[in-house]
Amino acid sequence: MVNSDVRIVKTASKTSSRPGDDLTYTLTVTNLGPSDATGVTVTDNLAAGLSLTNVSSTQGTCSGTQNITCNIGNMGTTAPSNTVIITMAVKIDANFQGVTAANTAVVSSTSNDSTPGNNSSTVTVPVINSDVRIVKTASKSSLMAGEDLTYTLTVTNLGPSDAIGVKVNDELPPGLTLRSITTSKGSCSGTQSIACDIGDLTSSAPSNTATITISVTVPTSFSAGSLANTAVVSSTSNDSNPGNNSSTVNTPVARNSDVRISKATSKNVVRAGDDLTFMLTVTNLGPSDAIGVTVTDTLPAGLTVRNITTNRGTCSGTQTITCNIGDLTTTAPSNSATITIAVNVPTSFPLGTMTNTAVVSSTSPDSNSGNNTSSVNVTVNPPPSANFRTVDVTIRNSPLDICVDSGTVINVEVRLTNTGDGVQQNNPGPEFIAMLPVQLTAINNSCSATGGSCSVTSTQIEWNGTVAVGQTIRINYQVKVKSGITVGTRMCTDFVVNYDTNSDGANDATTMLNNCITANCAPPPCEGNNCPPSVGTPLPPETPSSDLKPGSILIFPIYTSDPSIGSRQNTRINLTNTDLLRPAFVHLFFVDGTTCSVADNYICLTPNQTTSFLASDLDPGVTGYIIAVAVDSLGYPASFNYLIGDSYIKLSSGHSANLAAESVWALNIPAWNLTSSTATINLNGTQYSQLGRVVAADNLPSTEDGNSTLLILDRIGGDMTNVADNIGSIFGLVYNDVENSFSFTTTQQSCQIRLPLSSSFPRSTPRYNQIIPAGRTGWIKFTLQNEGALLGATINNTVNPNGFRGGHSLHKITLGTTSLTIPIVIPPCQ
Repeated sequence: MVNSDVRIVKTASKTSSRPGDDLTYTLTVTNLGPSDATGVTVTDNLAAGLSLTNVSSTQGTCSGTQNITCNIGNMGTTAPSNTVIITMAVKIDANFQGVTAANTAVVSSTSNDSTPGNNSSTVTVPVINSDVRIVKTASKSSLMAGEDLTYTLTVTNLGPSDAIGVKVNDELPPGLTLRSITTSKGSCSGTQSIACDIGDLTSSAPSNTATITISVTVPTSFSAGSLANTAVVSSTSNDSNPGNNSSTVNTPVARNSDVRISKATSKNVVRAGDDLTFMLTVTNLGPSDAIGVTVTDTLPAGLTVRNITTNRGTCSGTQTITCNIGDLTTTAPSNSATITIAVNVPTSFPLGTMTNTAVVSSTSPDSNSGNNTSSVNVTVNPPPSANFRTVDVTIRNSPLDICVDSGTVINVEVRLTNTGDGVQQNNPGPEFIAMLPVQLTAINNSCSATGGSCSVTSTQIEWNGTVAVGQTIRINYQVKVKSGITVGTRMCTDFVVNYDTNSDGANDATTMLNNCITANCAPPPCEGNNCPPSVGTPLPPETPSSDLKPGSILIFPIYTSDPSIGSRQNTRINLTNTDLLRPAFVHLFFVDGTTCSVADNYICLTPNQTTSFLASDLDPGVTGYIIAVAVDSLGYPASFNYLIGDSYIKLSSGHSANLAAESVWALNIPAWNLTSSTATINLNGTQYSQLGRVVAADNLPSTEDGNSTLLILDRIGGDMTNVADNIGSIFGLVYNDVENSFSFTTTQQSCQIRLPLSSSFPRSTPRYNQIIPAGRTGWIKFTLQNEGALLGATINNTVNPNGFRGGHSLHKITLGTTSLTIPIVIPPCQ
């Protein structure tokens, strides 16, 4: 019996494929013998979805398109005749719905087949077929122009096969601004056209899903309406359901802006007549652009507009101000506008609180109408006012100490000080008038002033001009006393000041002052046998100073007080005006003996008046010396040799004494510069008497007898507007009562020495207590090493009940020259 074994083996060109792919099946038919195989036939019925494109065989012929039959014929048992290869090229339909492409080939022959089990062969090729779906959502169901929005794109492979080469495309609507893109798989690029390469997605979670987040900003200028955005997914795999490959989200967009106005003012408090500026700031807080912004500001009635400016748009109007700003974006600087309205508050404006409100609006919806208005309150106070309620009139004769009688020329100075808070302008009509009495006549061309202009008639002086706040105008003129005036006649001038109390350019207030001078010249001296006996010869103007005569300057060598208990330590100062007819103006300078700093005060004395005061009342706790200078009614040093003075000193150490003030005679006082604020007094023997440069203390008892002699030594001179001169270097000689002398030196940075004479001071060799032993006396001479002046005193105290207590001034041995600079201050007490 003929017995053969034909075998068929079928293979595919691909292990997997996609719908639409080409695929080649290779069918290998082999006769395994032992006999030849006759009438060999191969059949292959293609699976649904497969289409034959070509078939070929190395032996025999093949026919059919879906069911393929190949008639091989006979096959030997040895190669190559024992093998036939059939090649079948097929195409997988593009809409293939299956999971695999399975195909079986069968071989048969007319010979007996010993092994029928190898007569068929099946090959299965998986067909990749996926369903990628995209779902797009938005973070907000609706939004305002200018807000942010986030799109979330979820891509899922629903299978059954893996999705290969997945891509997502999202074309953003025009105008949207991309803020960021993130994806859980792959990468994304683009700003308007977004392209994401996701890669492959499996058919099982979690690797079957990719999430893309796209954050955008809707422009503030976006028109109201719906914002539509579509995302599309694709892959290189067959997609069984293309209907879910795109997703669109529609988001309603509305316009909504928040325009805010803030109003401020340059001043919270103004005076009627002042200028004032309102500052309006308009800001769009968004989120959308504000369209057609308008500001309206109705000014309080009465204000006068000086200027309006805006950095956006235009403004118009005088009482109701309207500013068309235009559109405002949401980002600086184009989201704001600044308006400045400069006005004047007239002097007639009602006093009190003035309220001004500005309103902003726009054609866009406004989410917060509560900030569309802004108000400011301004307090309006009375207008600046000039004030001349006090008029200062000073009468100065020529020369300064002459009496008033017929023919006397009198120098008059009027000081007009504007104590108000408004400038006195040169308004129509005179600001000052001096109306003279019949006994006086004005001297032509004698009027001058530190500002403005003045005119003179025989009966009246007028002045016109401007006086700033705090300014003092000095008006000087001369009048002459007419003949026929008797002693005691009062001559009164009416002074009138016209001024403006509301800064409106018209004088509406008046201050009047009546000032009188009295004819006071004494009758001529009596001559002949019927005259009463003389009361003495007047003192000559001696060159050196003295504590035994009157003068124009008094120097008190020491003053002191206990700052808390005045009864323990104090000084009583006494001043007396010995002039029968004239008052005295005395400028006091309190010099701190340690620091040399200066404080001042005034005392005014009527004729023949004496007055006293305690140091504790005026300068408590300070020890130093006092200089009293006679001045005229304007505060300039005057020749007034009628002052005498005295002081009683009591110290807590037990020292006490009554000391006369050192008087300095005025000799030839120069004409002072009436525009200067200071004057320098020269104690040089020409202007004023000299003080001592070498001074001495005598009758000094021994400390060994229980005595304590306090030395007071002052350096006189310096700037009384700042500090006095310090003592500097002193050369001294201590003498005993057998004409032996012992020298010493001392340097002091203070301007007063207050030390008890002892073994410690002065530092001589031998010491003071050895130079003047018990039961003996001595004396000391002090020499100022530099040019200048000294004065002082000694005060003795003793524990010996039979001893002597008291004090006396130092003696002048030689004279020195010094000077004092004093401030010019009008005596406030006149």
